[in-house]
Amino acid sequence: MTSRYKWTRILFLSCTIFFSCTINPFWVRVLLDECDTRANNEWVFTSEHGFIIADLDGVSKKIYTNKTKLSVSVHGSFFYVDGKRFVKKQWALFPKQGLLEWNGNFYKGAFTFCFQKNKKALLINLVDLQDYIFAVLRSESWPGWPLEVNKVFAVITRSYVMSKVQEAKRLKRPYHIKNTKIHQTYNGHTFEKRNDKALQLAVKYTKGLFLAYDGKPIVAMFDSCCGGITPSKMDGVDFKKAPYLARDYPCKHCKRCRLYSWEVEYSIDEWTQLLKKMFPDLKKVRGIWVAKRDDAGLIQEVVIKGAKKNFSLSGKKLYSLLDAVKSFYFSVHKKGRNIVLKGRGYGHHLGLCQWGAREMVRDKWGYKKIIQFYYPNVSFAKLA
Repeated sequence: MTSRYKWTRILFLSCTIFFSCTINPFWVRVLLDECDTRANNEWVFTSEHGFIIADLDGVSKKIYTNKTKLSVSVHGSFFYVDGKRFVKKQWALFPKQGLLEWNGNFYKGAFTFCFQKNKKALLINLVDLQDYIFAVLRSESWPGWPLEVNKVFAVITRSYVMSKVQEAKRLKRPYHIKNTKIHQTYNGHTFEKRNDKALQLAVKYTKGLFLAYDGKPIVAMFDSCCGGITPSKMDGVDFKKAPYLARDYPCKHCKRCRLYSWEVEYSIDEWTQLLKKMFPDLKKVRGIWVAKRDDAGLIQEVVIKGAKKNFSLSGKKLYSLLDAVKSFYFSVHKKGRNIVLKGRGYGHHLGLCQWGAREMVRDKWGYKKIIQFYYPNVSFAKLA
């Protein structure tokens, strides 16, 4: 193969990948980072075999580089590649072969760059849906868990991202999903050595399979351990928009897992310092109690008795202040010089309970029956 033919073919394949990604539902746009265009910011990329920079606004101009390291910075309304202004508003970076590395992680597919109307520059990973599902499972599943439970995770992960694809289309958002636990944790494809056969097979055997309600992919929420909470009794959730999350019976399968119950203690001094961020007038904690719960038993309001007056805060705010608190189902009381919190579950109590699903597999449940238990009245659908 001549050198000229080789590079012509690489360019053709790269552009084919990009243009298919813009219309093909089997590709996902993952937001990796964003920065304010008014602040100096730099992204540094590496690729063992060099890069292809594709101008993708309809002009056929392409730029090659034999470098293995490349920087992209943002100043005002322009991108700069290795310090040189790049005038295109939307473009893509491909590896000549292999993976791209950014921020310590390796990624398949390509990176695209664009600006948003709110003066943000976006770094987006354009990745095949199957590769995306596998990468999320590496972050969200538990090492060593069996194939059947990973089939469950693969289907709900695919359903969730497909719902986000539809949302992005409706909102005209340039990316589909974020790479953090705000949506689903996605760290690309690392070279870490571990046995991922169960994950690979789970993605393969469930290819294209997703959950639908009223003909649309569902927002398939999940947490580590639900703690036996009945979701339909929770306040603050719009079950009209997501009736498949309104499960009206508890999960009892996670009772055997170590995350089902927990206890944590803070000293009075630690507790006071944490709360002073919200209540500067709080001098001394004399007592604390739960003032309000919803019908599911989740904390809605906590009252702290100070030296001269009482202070109240929501359960969600308290959860965000205390890293050791694992869920919204807990009790709290003063015990000597300590504040003691006892609770159940790990997460937000909605959708799939991961540890519950793991125990159901031990009890010989199949992955489809497990899914139907946690998401009532959903149907299984498949991408064409």
